[in-house]
Amino acid sequence: TGTIPSEVGLLEGLTDLSVDYNMLTGTVPSTLQSLTKLGRLWTSQNMLTGDIGDIMDSLSPTVTAFIMQGNLFNGTLPAATVGRLSNLQAMNLRENNITGSIPTQFGSLTDLQDLRFLTNSLTGTLPAQIGQMTSLTFLDVGRNILGGSLPPSMSSLSNLLSIDLQRNQFTGDLSSLESLSLLSEVFVQGNPWTSVNELCPTLLNLPASTYFFAANYCDDNFFEPRNTCDCCNFCCPFEIGADCVPL
Repeated sequence: TGTIPSEVGLLEGLTDLSVDYNMLTGTVPSTLQSLTKLGRLWTSQNMLTGDIGDIMDSLSPTVTAFIMQGNLFNGTLPAATVGRLSNLQAMNLRENNITGSIPTQFGSLTDLQDLRFLTNSLTGTLPAQIGQMTSLTFLDVGRNILGGSLPPSMSSLSNLLSIDLQRNQFTGDLSSLESLSLLSEVFVQGNPWTSVNELCPTLLNLPASTYFFAANYCDDNFFEPRNTCDCCNFCCPFEIGADCVPL
């Protein structure tokens, strides 16, 4: 319980800071900026508050993992700071109260492998620069307020294994994903797509047990009209954390 003390900034040799799964409250101290050797920061599943931009501004460029899911952070993602975090390999800000758009500067993070924003209030579109993140293996932007069509540049994400776009306002089709031969987990339910069948030729070449494709929620009461999908093998309950069901 309690707060993260400002004296943490005195630990100048600190490379890892993990306070996951406690009952911490208050803000992340600005003295974090003194930790110039910090590589990994975990604060998940607490009750921490504050502006996510202020926290990111205090990070050293040495940070490779920035994991703060399940807190009460708000504010917007700071564009200039995103571009400065050139060593970042994993960012997980799921289940917070972050608003605004996804900065185009994410495209410069070519080492980033894991990017997760599930259950925030992000708006706008997926920037075309996302296609420059060629190390990306996991992309999770589900349950936000994002819209528009998927940028064609996403066809360059050749290492992508899993994508979650569920419960946004995306339109168009999935043609920018059809050439991604490693993609085996796809969650696109809760969006008014024109078509989702673009992935079927690739997925149907795989054993059904090795891919996971959900384009609809299991409950017919959510998100009508439903997406027509010729190769989906799962539907998912609307509730967060509930297990998806084989079709």
